[in-house]
This record gives sequence, C-alpha cells and structure tokens, in this order.
Amino acid sequence: QKYITKSEARYAEHDEILSTTKMAFASGNRKSASGIPFLVKNGKKYVDNEDNHTFVIEPTGCKKSRVTVYTTVASIVEAGESAIVNDPKGEIYRKTALYAKERGYKVLTLNLRDMTKSNGWNPLSLPYKLNMDNNIPESEQALDDLTEAIIGPALKNTVDRYWADLASLVFYSSSKLLMDSVPKNHFNISNVIQLTHESNADTLRKILSSMDQTTSVATSMHGYLDLIAEKTSSCIYSTMKACLKPFIQNQILLELLCRDEIDFKDLTAPEEKTIIYIIYPDEKTSLCFLVNLFLTQCYQVLITDSSKYADGRLPKRVNF
Repeated sequence: QKYITKSEARYAEHDEILSTTKMAFASGNRKSASGIPFLVKNGKKYVDNEDNHTFVIEPTGCKKSRVTVYTTVASIVEAGESAIVNDPKGEIYRKTALYAKERGYKVLTLNLRDMTKSNGWNPLSLPYKLNMDNNIPESEQALDDLTEAIIGPALKNTVDRYWADLASLVFYSSSKLLMDSVPKNHFNISNVIQLTHESNADTLRKILSSMDQTTSVATSMHGYLDLIAEKTSSCIYSTMKACLKPFIQNQILLELLCRDEIDFKDLTAPEEKTIIYIIYPDEKTSLCFLVNLFLTQCYQVLITDSSKYADGRLPKRVNF
C-alpha cells in the first residue's frame, strides 16, 4: 500500500499532441520541422520541434531505434539542421548516412570501433586555433581539458595523485611549448609524445633556461624538471608512459588523432549541412575518454559561437 500513489497521469489525446507539435515535411519548399516523432495522422508526421529532452523506455526488440531514432535523424536532415549522433555500434550510421549524403550533407565519423574507416580528428587542433586567434584563456582551457582527459584515468587508479599531477605538468607544458613553436600540421599527439620522453629532459632544460621565466609554461616546466632525484624523475616519466599507453600501443589510433579532418565549426556554417556520427566500442571503456573529450570540445566551440548572437542562439540548430 505505501508504494501505491494516486496519479492523474494519462496518455495524451491526438488533439493535445497536435497542439504541442509541428508538422514535418519530407519535401517541398517549406522549411521542415525536426524532432522526435509523436504522431502520424492522415499521412502527416508531427514532431516535437522544441529544445526538449526526450526519454524513451521500451523493452529490447520493440523498435525504439526504427520508430524514434532513425525517423528523428531523417527529420533533422529534411530540415537542413546539423547533428552529432551518439552511435556506439554504427547502426544509425548504416541506416541514415546515405540518406543524408543524398541530400547534400557532409557526413563525418569519429569511428573508434573501426579506425580505418574514421575521419581524422586532431584534439590539439582546437587549442592551436584558439591560440592563433589570440584567445589565450580558451586555448589554455582546451589544452587543460585534453590533459585532464589523458591523465585523468591514472588519477582514478591511484591513491597518491602526486605522480599523476606531475605527469599532467609534463604533458601540459610540453604541449604548450610545442604549440608556440611549430606549424599547425606538426602540432599533434605524436609529436607531444616525443617531447615528453625522458631522454629529452636535458634538451628541455636548455630551452627553459632561455625562456621568459614568468610565463605559465616555464613555471610548469620548472615544476618537474627541477626534481633532480633519479627515482622521482623515473616515477614521473613511468606515469607519463602509462597515461600515453593507449596511443603508443595503437598506431592506427595515433594516426587518426594526427589528421585534422573534423571541424566543429562546420556544424554552424550557413553554407554547410553537416552530420557527425560517433562510433565506439561501448562494451569496453578504454576509449571513452576520447569520446568525452570530443563532445567537450564540440560544446566549447558551439557555446563560443552562440555567444556572438544577441539571443545566445545559433542561427542553425545543432541536434545531439
């Protein structure tokens, strides 16, 4: 009895659904509405076109994807809007990508399940672009997010975060030093890994001696290069090597992350229609940090772009 509560909840009637939805058009000159499909009546599809979140609950095999996800993606394409599609097994890509391509979309994938079929994504490209635009605080924030994503797993697996904190200094300062020193096409994970190798410590000390000592990168480099005890130094670099293990052991992944083919600004460009599918092995968590970082960078770009408009809204909606 104590778990039973009275409720006036009920299913909505057709006229109530029609009052809160918009009609979607598969073709024609009128701009189509996009969103979750709520009703099909007299051959017309009505969708929730507002910026709402939708929670769908059904048992396995009840056609959730076919009825909800595929049709929603199709309505986004019909409306000419942009989308980021969370698609671990690649099923949504297989069902909708061709439909989008036929309607003039640029279709991109971050495919961590089959990396040979993925577009390249250089996670260091965003901080580099922000730095070149003299947007230093956002550039450093993007670099800090990247450092946290790579070193973060080491922090979860240890009770003593001292070594992981020092490894963060190594990665961040090496990335910052490289960013200020090389052309864009050389600023990638592979070259940062080279710079974080223990054998380069003496070279970095020579560079540090000629730098402006008041800069953040010089302060960071002092934070670990001044620790001269052999055991301390070895622990720092062994922690660094453990954090970079996913890249060092997977050459295909490393090559993918050194190519710069995905630009989040395409999602809001007036002349572009773009859809990005994120495909990754959800049965294991080893690469989830890259998916999280991908979405974090995407949000950062979209929020920065939206702040340029008086109402804080992008001129073209980006659906997740």
